[in-house]
Amino acid sequence: MVHLYSRGYSVGPHVDHDPLLYVTQLHELLLHVGWGKCNFVGYSLGGAIISCYSHRFSESVQSLTFISPGGLLSASDLPWVAKIFLIPYSVEILSKNPVKNYFSKKNVESMLNEFKDDVPTCIKEAAKIMELQFEHHAGYARGLMSTLKIFPLTGLDVEYATCQQQTYPVQVIWGTKDTVIPGTTITKLHQLVPRIKATNVEGATHSIVMTHPKNIIEKLEGFVC
Repeated sequence: MVHLYSRGYSVGPHVDHDPLLYVTQLHELLLHVGWGKCNFVGYSLGGAIISCYSHRFSESVQSLTFISPGGLLSASDLPWVAKIFLIPYSVEILSKNPVKNYFSKKNVESMLNEFKDDVPTCIKEAAKIMELQFEHHAGYARGLMSTLKIFPLTGLDVEYATCQQQTYPVQVIWGTKDTVIPGTTITKLHQLVPRIKATNVEGATHSIVMTHPKNIIEKLEGFVC
């Protein structure tokens, strides 16, 4: 598992959080550990990142698993938080402490609101960790804002379509109640990569990796090389 820049225990550099940054981070890590080929599993933004990586370094890929992947949203499907960053000077405005605190609160609420009143324990724990990152990780909010403003949440058609010309296995796993990555994204992915193996997990939201880990593991076992 890789902690992307500005997430988890990784540093939060004050740079553009675009595909080049994340692809470079991943490539340098693999060079450092000496792995020539890998089975890549990308969730949400991670799905968009591994699509960009495989487009550039297809020779390093043994298999690809996309889980509720980003990068193929239509403009109308962009979440409210992403639309905010289409406004000029949005990062500068939201970086002010009172506004940043509101931004942090709304992000945590978005995760919890997927479940209405019946919030699983794992989601409550994840929300608490998110709160701690906003509060104590100096680069977390800045990196998230930079990602939302600069990283292409739409239009990665060419990067994903590259998978169709390759021979490595590729699959997508998606929750039927995912409102962050809607079914239109999965339909588009099928069009770009007709050979992709697809699994729909009934009732799962965008937090699928936390609420349905057994389903994810089951689909990875026997698939990764």
